[in-house]
Amino acid sequence: MVTAAILVPLAATWVLFLTGALNAEIVTSSSMSPTLEVDDRLITKRWDDETLVAGDIVVLESPIDNGPPLVKRLVALPGDKVQIFDQRLYVNDREVPPRNQLFPRRFEFPPQVMGDDEYFVVGDNYGQSEDSTSFGPVPRSLIRAKVWYRYAPSDRRGVVE
Repeated sequence: MVTAAILVPLAATWVLFLTGALNAEIVTSSSMSPTLEVDDRLITKRWDDETLVAGDIVVLESPIDNGPPLVKRLVALPGDKVQIFDQRLYVNDREVPPRNQLFPRRFEFPPQVMGDDEYFVVGDNYGQSEDSTSFGPVPRSLIRAKVWYRYAPSDRRGVVE
């Protein structure tokens, strides 16, 4: 027999999917490797008043074409200064430790301060990602949601950080 303890959370989750507060996404590139891999299945959450912080993994509309949504790490917020120098990423003059590899040699991004509605996103797989290093900062309106949970593959299931 199914109890209220099971039905109520299931119904609440279903309502969140129907209202768009939760959504399912599929990773389509290796730009976030090793954090996220191609074909990882994600649940994202979107609330209009969601606070974004550096380090969040977000889903955004591509600013250059009508391709699939992009999954990237948010590294700089409005007012932050970003620079790539000597194969390393700096935000507000502090190095952001690489999650996978250094930027390719001779790749430079001159110091740039994010505007009032500008966010800088990169893939964890530096140099293998189409991100703000190629298309520049993105406006908040292009950021659809935060990545919350990986539900597949089952051996990697869990909260995404």
